[in-house]
This record gives sequence, structure tokens and C-alpha cells, in this order.
Amino acid sequence: GLVRVAHSLLLTSTGRVLSFGTAQYGALGHGYDQGKTLSDVLRPKYIEALRGEKVVCVAAGELHSGAVTEDGDVYTWGEGFCGQLGLGDRRPHLLPEQVTRGGIEDECVANISMGCRHTLVATDDGEVFSWGLGRFGVLGRSYTDFTYNNDIGMVNPDGDDGQVQGVAAQAPQMQPQ
Repeated sequence: GLVRVAHSLLLTSTGRVLSFGTAQYGALGHGYDQGKTLSDVLRPKYIEALRGEKVVCVAAGELHSGAVTEDGDVYTWGEGFCGQLGLGDRRPHLLPEQVTRGGIEDECVANISMGCRHTLVATDDGEVFSWGLGRFGVLGRSYTDFTYNNDIGMVNPDGDDGQVQGVAAQAPQMQPQ
């Protein structure tokens, strides 16, 4: 069978976020249900914790999720074991929380992308920040083989061929077991 790890996010034209799929580690952002369990969601459901925010960009990693608001704030939730949430610890967060570390709180973020265990964001002035597991150099800062990096750091691209406008990260494809 396939490994049972999968979730999806939808972004509406009004800036609301919906999620569905496997609720493992809080990746859906709904928190516990009334039975104090993390229940899978089969149909898209609004993330109530983001109700007061107008979201402009969303991303889903393997076990974590993120959103960027029209004000340029970053929210993350889900599994944080490798520091991929940028919240300063290595534990799951079941509801969206604003990332306010590493200087990112003073930036206007425009784009977010998530890999298996890391996160990348690009600001409106072309700066790129990364955090999480840096294996194979995916953080763009240094090779950190299985170093769980809670620190948010700036990526400095070589050359001067224009301003970064977007970021993309890859999570590995699921393979039958």
C-alpha cells in the first residue's frame, strides 16, 4: 500500500483557505475535533484560525502547511520536527501561527513554498529566507546533512541577474511500499 500522508490546500478569490486530506501532525490547520482527535477531512473545510486574514499564497509540504497574507505575514502549521515551521521549536503546531523570527517579521513576504521538511519564502523586494532540514543544500545557505535548523536564514544567490520573484520547493514523490 501507499504511505498515508497527503493533504491539500485551496485558496479562494476572497483570501480564505480550505484544507482536506490526512490530518496527521496538524497539517490541515483545524486542530483537534470535539473528540480530541486529529480527524482526516474528506471534503475541503475552511481553516477557521485564518478567518480574519486575507491570504494571497498557500503551500503544502509533506507534513506541514503555510500561508502568506496580503500584509506579507507568514503563517505555518503542522509537523515541525525539523524546524520547517520557523516557529523556534521542533514540535507540531495544530493551528496556524505567525512566523515572527529571523528578521522575517520585518519583511513583506510575497511567496511561499514548502518541500518535504523545509520552507522557502520570497519577499516583495527579492530577498529569500529558508528554514528546516537542509539536507542536499535545499536551504540554499549551506549543506547541513540531517541538521535540524530552527534558524531562519537569508539565501544569497550568486550574480546579479534580477530580483527573485518566486520560490519553489520539492517534496519527494510517494512510492508504493
